[in-house]
Amino acid sequence: MKTLNLLFLLSCLFQSSFVFSQEVSLASGDVTLNVTRQKDNTYNVTFSAYGKEFNAGTDMNPALMIDVKMNTFYPTYTSYTKADGKVELTAKLVAAPRTTVFEINDAYTAKGNGEFELKRNVKVVELGANSYDEGFSSSFGLQFAPKDVLANSEYFIPAVWYKGNFEKEGNIPSGIPVATDLNFLYREDRIPLPVVMMREKASGLTFTLVHKDSKCETVLNDSRGVVTDEEYQFGGVGVVNWKKSDTFAAVVTYPGSDLRTGGLGRRMHPITKGFDKHAYNVYFKIDKTSDYATAVNEAWELAFNLYNPKIYDVNLTSAYQGLIETVNHYYLDSSVDKDVKGPGFPWSVKLTDFSLNKNTYEIGFVGSQPVAGYALFRAGVETGNEEYKVRGTNVLNLWASESLSELGLPKTRYAALWGTWDDWALTSMRQACNGMVGLLNAWCYAKRNGIDIPSWLAASKKFGDFLVTNQNADGSYYLEYNPFKVVNGRHPAGNQNKFLTICAVRYLVELYIATNDERYKTAALKAAEFSYANIHEKYLYVACVVDNPQTIDSESGQQAINGFLAIYDLTKDPKWLAAAEQAATYTESWSYMFEVPVEKDQTAKTDWPKDRSIVGQHIIAIGHSATDLGFAWSSFVYYRLYLLTGKEHYLHVARISAHNTKQSMNLGQELYPGQPEGLQQEAFQVRVTGGAGRRMNSIMEALTWNFAAHLDPMIRFKDAFGTYDLEEVEAMPKSKVQELNNRYSLYQSSDYGQDPETGIGTIDKNSFSAYISGDQLFLINKGKEEISKVELTDLAGRRLWAEDIKVTDEQYTFPMYGAFSGFYLLNVHSVSGEQKAFKVYKNK
Repeated sequence: MKTLNLLFLLSCLFQSSFVFSQEVSLASGDVTLNVTRQKDNTYNVTFSAYGKEFNAGTDMNPALMIDVKMNTFYPTYTSYTKADGKVELTAKLVAAPRTTVFEINDAYTAKGNGEFELKRNVKVVELGANSYDEGFSSSFGLQFAPKDVLANSEYFIPAVWYKGNFEKEGNIPSGIPVATDLNFLYREDRIPLPVVMMREKASGLTFTLVHKDSKCETVLNDSRGVVTDEEYQFGGVGVVNWKKSDTFAAVVTYPGSDLRTGGLGRRMHPITKGFDKHAYNVYFKIDKTSDYATAVNEAWELAFNLYNPKIYDVNLTSAYQGLIETVNHYYLDSSVDKDVKGPGFPWSVKLTDFSLNKNTYEIGFVGSQPVAGYALFRAGVETGNEEYKVRGTNVLNLWASESLSELGLPKTRYAALWGTWDDWALTSMRQACNGMVGLLNAWCYAKRNGIDIPSWLAASKKFGDFLVTNQNADGSYYLEYNPFKVVNGRHPAGNQNKFLTICAVRYLVELYIATNDERYKTAALKAAEFSYANIHEKYLYVACVVDNPQTIDSESGQQAINGFLAIYDLTKDPKWLAAAEQAATYTESWSYMFEVPVEKDQTAKTDWPKDRSIVGQHIIAIGHSATDLGFAWSSFVYYRLYLLTGKEHYLHVARISAHNTKQSMNLGQELYPGQPEGLQQEAFQVRVTGGAGRRMNSIMEALTWNFAAHLDPMIRFKDAFGTYDLEEVEAMPKSKVQELNNRYSLYQSSDYGQDPETGIGTIDKNSFSAYISGDQLFLINKGKEEISKVELTDLAGRRLWAEDIKVTDEQYTFPMYGAFSGFYLLNVHSVSGEQKAFKVYKNK
């Protein structure tokens, strides 16, 4: 007991060296903001929650810091007022040893639930003698204790810092911050939302800071490396140990600082008398979270909701048609170009002169040849366009008949001008699974439409057999295998990283549904369990961007959503849905969810159009800031998460994925007059980089994956809901959408007509039945019920025709000429007022 009393007295003595008394407090849920009087009769701001104090016990309180490069100041306040849930404080800083005078006005408002908003304004009042001339910046921050080390906490800054950054498996590239650094500051045009989260591992105490209401504006001086400019109206976030102090703080900086390894350094405002354009808002929360994933989710959603990213609507049906026409336009074979030795689509279309790179076809990832071929084939069957159908078939046949090795592993790169396979190219699991699923889904769609192409299913099964045979004992797969070599009866592995195991899960699930072969189901479950333990539980989404170093990236999150959601549909085990949700939060955190405009004085044409929003474009991988449209792949899975969880957030994100990712598409031929509408820039830079301004330093090419990224989820929407257009699904009755979603969970995109309830022959308990044969729709009325009207709609609820029934009969026949293949709803109205609905399916 004596020891405890002594410790308490020492604690009080330590605190008293800084604090004289508490003056006033402001409560927000379990968190209290404290205004404390110092011994010099000035005031400081600290916080208390969960039995602890933050920003206390130090003369370097991070709540208010002014940096003039040559010196760092932590001013205290000279006065305060409190009224209506708000505390307003004023500070006057004389920046010694020079006599420049700053006036700081801070207003804190309690928002409830441990949340506060700070509105800060800093003004240069007097220059004084020999004033600082390099400019100034300021920051607000929170720290757990006066003495703390980086390893005591875990962190989140979107697209740059996750739990695995300093783990061996994270494999971060050189040239970015490491665990021994002191500065981890990022300007906000480098990150998808200006938010930082810092969580104390031992206690679960969590800080979340958001730069709120940012305009993120800058001028060309920024790209020229000019440190100081009054037009730098953007912020930054990060974690920092200022001036080698004894602790780290989570901070919001203004203007945004990029002080870190690989960063652009400081940005500052000028020290000129009367300058008053230094104003910003910080929204922050102090909380206690159960684990890292929960902390990330809450931090991201807080920032997301504060910015409420805008959806830039496009006509999705029109976009789909434009994409199909684009894929068809760029189809290649010897009948189109005598130099080409096989059917496919060019590696790229240059957006400067629209010339083609015809050298290589790639199966998956940036090539996506089978997915694009399937989309074209499907459009041909659906619309009766023979050219689409034949060309799509040709592409799929190439991969089905020529790409697989004797052991079932697809080769990835076809040299189209030589008619040979690149024997130096190993096959990654990402490329193989993403490509072969296009072939599998094409077989299912063809079969459902009365077209049987056994070679497509045979190739899909042969690759499935490879996956069964080559699965490691722990359920994993290696990153890549060599399809051109056989050692002891197997293709040898190249890189033995196992994180691409998740790529196989959805393929195996859909192959099991198509074949009912239990081996594929067993392999899928084993791969899912490995991925759950090594990806989900460790929060390590690594290596799926296979042309980057095997490091933390956005597309590993997308592959995880696909895999975990597929296995959830198969098993209905809620742990898989939780894993899909965690991956969804992670994945969307790589996509810009606030506006980052071009420089205010930019008059030159930018690579990425200056008049389009970048909301929805996603950063590709850690270690660089290249951004692309890849978030388009995920609209369908986010929409299904919305249906499965009821969380409106996922609907918002699904719409961003479906609509906003088409901002740089040539819709209406507005960007590239006279060129196909599906053309879209492959990758670009949002931020200032490499001496160039925002939206410069881009890859001015369109690759086949660009088209596939939009088409794949649209096709899955059509499989599930009968329309390519998310908005048409949203217009349907919710009960009908849920019914269709439940059915999709059973068959996914491997429905080849094996479901007896598809509507191909639907019978109700009163002996009504309805089916389509050829171009005729048949309604059988064995009970001779009196019918008043029959109407046919598509699954979006749009009426196609209606017919009044005057005579009661056992059978009615209605024409279906000109109707596309797919599902329809036949609504039968009885004279009694009862209504029955039948889902019917039309083949080609």
